[in-house]
Amino acid sequence: MNTATLEQVLAATGYLPDGQPAPGLRLGAEAQSSRHGRVFVPDALWRSASSLTVYFKFEQSAPADDLVSQWRREVWNEGFAPLLWVISPQRIDLYNGFGTPAKEGDAQRHLIRRFENIEGSLHELDELAGRLAIETGQFWAQVPAIDRKTSVDQKLLSDLGCLERDLVAGNLARDAAQALIGRVIFTQYLIDREIVSAARLKRVCGRTALPAILRDRPATSKLFAWLAQTFNGDMFPPSSVKTTPAAHHLTRVAEFLEAVDPESGQLSFFPYQFDVIPVELISSIYEQFAHAEPQTGGKRTEALRNGVHYTRLSVVSLVLDEVMDGLSGRESVLDLTCGSGVFLVEALRRLVHLRSQGQPPTRELIRSTLYGQVYGVDISEAAIRVAAFSLYLAALELDPDPQPPQSLKFQPLIGRTLLVGDARTVERDGDGKAVLATPTGLKQFDLIVGNPPWSFSRPLKKCFSNASGTLSAKTRAAQTRLRSDCNGPSGRFAGPPAHFGRTYPWAHA
Repeated sequence: MNTATLEQVLAATGYLPDGQPAPGLRLGAEAQSSRHGRVFVPDALWRSASSLTVYFKFEQSAPADDLVSQWRREVWNEGFAPLLWVISPQRIDLYNGFGTPAKEGDAQRHLIRRFENIEGSLHELDELAGRLAIETGQFWAQVPAIDRKTSVDQKLLSDLGCLERDLVAGNLARDAAQALIGRVIFTQYLIDREIVSAARLKRVCGRTALPAILRDRPATSKLFAWLAQTFNGDMFPPSSVKTTPAAHHLTRVAEFLEAVDPESGQLSFFPYQFDVIPVELISSIYEQFAHAEPQTGGKRTEALRNGVHYTRLSVVSLVLDEVMDGLSGRESVLDLTCGSGVFLVEALRRLVHLRSQGQPPTRELIRSTLYGQVYGVDISEAAIRVAAFSLYLAALELDPDPQPPQSLKFQPLIGRTLLVGDARTVERDGDGKAVLATPTGLKQFDLIVGNPPWSFSRPLKKCFSNASGTLSAKTRAAQTRLRSDCNGPSGRFAGPPAHFGRTYPWAHA
């Protein structure tokens, strides 16, 4: 790599001012070790406080469009990078990282701008996409083609929502549809990560690809039974393999994996790489499903009654950056309103990183962190099951050598560290009492995190309007009420000195 050319570009655009990395810039091996992918290896990356990422790739000669398309597809599947810079001595190309991948002509379709004369274009490049332009929002105003609506999280959640609706319309119960989708995503993840090989699939059920297996109901039954036996845990409880869904339901899921349009029957392009998509995104599927049913007949859905709302991954990063700074990695974490586990997944990843002290983590370290340090509570059993699923995926993702499959069996989390119950009373009976109540009092935690649901108290809007005085006084009253409502249930589990990191739902008033 021509380090001088790359550093010249980074310096001129504010990412390497005065020869020193700007906050968030990672170079060389540090940039490469910060991501898991297939063929794309960045030479530098810049990550904002909200986890927004810009990737930089240097090549001695301008790469072919097909290679750029492969890189861009990976970047898109990560979901955090709106920009990919491809730098060569001849030119600099900027690509849209949020544009949905296309089978043909992808690189040209998503090329934002080409700068042919590097020396003469650096100022213009800085004005368009330099660090200051990104941080101030000027970039977004200048490049409306980069739209979050086409990013992987929006696309995947939309596609899975359509898949779920089709399954339900075909007389599959909604919880069964969600369970089937979850099992298929988990299985495709194992295949994409090469944890389960085509040869293994052939031995287990006589087929080598998941769509072909799903089109063969007996083969699907064999596969799900083997997965339940091999991985144990809560993702494949015994009840999940007693009844295999009907053939037409399995066929519809196979069509999703093959990118078959359910109406026209035409093949399109399947853009997803489940080994690249962040586990936190998989977690957010639950929030999408929770909102999928509109209010009907004057009755709210379970999600609306319980105050469920989507937690953006950038918000999780912002909160945990603050509250986990300076920790050792031995701390315990509790989320009393964990939903699908987005805070827990990222907390697990960070605890493992801290405990491993820069070395590749061992499976023993990962599993001991998972089983002994990460706890969650939610009133929804469906949410708790998705949280377990997400934490298992995270543990597999962190494992440096997840082989052979039979050595990866998980312990159950539900009823041990993931509890179904009301945050206010979870310790009074059942599993919550067994786990959280001790002879000397309630179990104490070092870190309390989460995104408390709005239903914990009367709406902020009412609290705000009832307060007297100036606008500032009303705001302080609402903030005080919020802190009281959100800290009350969790404060009793806080050990001295506990760290609190939660969002406050101003936007849901």
